[in-house]
Amino acid sequence: MTKFFKGITTFRELKDTYRKLARELHPDIEGGNAELFKAMKEEYDRLFQKMKDGKFDTEAERKTHTNVSFDYQTVIDKLIFVDGAEIEMIGNWIWVWGIKAKEKEKHAVLKSLGMVYSKSKNGWYLKGTESKWRKNMTKDEMRNVFGSTIIGKGGKPLLEE
Repeated sequence: MTKFFKGITTFRELKDTYRKLARELHPDIEGGNAELFKAMKEEYDRLFQKMKDGKFDTEAERKTHTNVSFDYQTVIDKLIFVDGAEIEMIGNWIWVWGIKAKEKEKHAVLKSLGMVYSKSKNGWYLKGTESKWRKNMTKDEMRNVFGSTIIGKGGKPLLEE
C-alpha cells in the first residue's frame, strides 16, 4: 500500500512527487527525517520498477498507478500471430517492428487495435502510461530507461521457438 505516492499514474508525476518529497524529507535539510526519507525512497524504487515493468500485485494497484486504457493480454493475443511482427514491450508501451510499408492488410490489423505508426522509430506503438520522454528518445534509449521484453517474433510466440 502506498504511503507517499498515492494516485500517481505517470512517470512524470512519480518523478515530480519524488523530488518534492526529497526536498521535504532529506536528512541533510532542516526538518528532514532519515527514516521517512529511506521509506519514501524504497517505495519510489518499488513503484518505479512496477510501473516500468507493468507488473502490479493486484488489479486495483494497477488501476491506481497506470492510465492504460487497454488490456495488454487481449492486444498481444491478436498481435502474436501477425506474420513478421516483432512484438516488444518497452516500459508500458507495446511496440511492433518488422511490418513493411506495402503490407497494408497488416497495417489495418494494427490500426484496429489502436496502434499508431512512428515514422521516426519505424515501428507501431500502443501507449501504455503517458510519457513525453519517449518522443525524442531512440529505441535503445527507451529500452535502457524503461526496460524491454520481447513478446513474440515471426508470427508465433517465443515459447514455440
